[in-house]
Amino acid sequence: SQIIVSDAAEDPELSMRCLRDAAAICRREHLCSFYDLREPHRDIEFVLRDFPDANTGFLHLGIRYETGRDGTRPPDGQLYYIRMRLVPGDTLTPTRALLTETELLGAPPRPGQAPPAGPEETRRVDLSGCWWPAFEC
Repeated sequence: SQIIVSDAAEDPELSMRCLRDAAAICRREHLCSFYDLREPHRDIEFVLRDFPDANTGFLHLGIRYETGRDGTRPPDGQLYYIRMRLVPGDTLTPTRALLTETELLGAPPRPGQAPPAGPEETRRVDLSGCWWPAFEC
């Protein structure tokens, strides 16, 4: 399973409180635990501490589900946590068109093969609180 999270909580320091709280609830309820896909033995707390200073727009974690009542353990999943603020130097990046269903359900593009920016060539810094100029608030 893949989970995409776009956290809209007020968290200007990127403390990751909502994700930390969710992980604690999942552990307490014996549902699952989260791990760093790049370094699975690394404590998730260190991963969350590093994220605010990372030059990336998202956090990619593995999810290890616990064994169910039927005695089977589901396969591991993935969580993509999308940060709600721009990374440094990203304000002049052009926006791109809305994602299509095919893009959302397909394999992610390889580095350097992403679709081109939108026709308006709007820069991210010029956007208002809405996420796309066609739907301006």
